[in-house]
Amino acid sequence: MTGFSTSIPASNLDRFLYASICEDCNGVQLSVLSALARANVDPWEEAARLTTVPKATAEEALAAILHNASALNYDRSEAEAAAVRLIKLLPQDGELGRSAHTDSARAQVNHSIFWAVWLSFIVAASLLSPRHQGADSRSAAITKSSAESPLHRVSPFAQSATPPSAETD
Repeated sequence: MTGFSTSIPASNLDRFLYASICEDCNGVQLSVLSALARANVDPWEEAARLTTVPKATAEEALAAILHNASALNYDRSEAEAAAVRLIKLLPQDGELGRSAHTDSARAQVNHSIFWAVWLSFIVAASLLSPRHQGADSRSAAITKSSAESPLHRVSPFAQSATPPSAETD
């Protein structure tokens, strides 16, 4: 059963998967989910598969799983009766189409919102970064900091690099 993909949201299968079957030998309520898991069957994949087959086939498949489940000790007729009751909890054909379409539209909207939020964050970070402040204030800050830098201080003992002008009258 691995590799079976479904677009049915889990919430549509919850009524079926969490339905109580009976109490096990320890007095704990046994659900369809736990019975399928104990039978080493992925509950969500099996529930999704059962929604795609005819009702009679789904009832037979579920009855076989319930009959073979060691914790239930169901005979064949008890397993079939439980399967008929439980299969009624699966989503109907119309519900499946609407929910798959709604789920896909919701996923598209969520994806768009995600990218819009990230794009807004990137634009805001870009506009707030120091490199976008005015060019005059940035160049003035660089000039001021280099003038105050100890590396650029002029020594009072240094001679002028410009030759004295020869002014003749």
